[in-house]
Amino acid sequence: MQIILLSMRNVWMSISSKVIETALIFISAHRKNS
Repeated sequence: MQIILLSMRNVWMSISSKVIETALIFISAHRKNS
């Protein structure tokens, strides 16, 4: 059970970091256009 939770946390961390990275790129691109 602990191993499953750890792997799920690792997956969640990678997904959230990708989402944050994409959001930052999108925001910076949007600011340059305006």
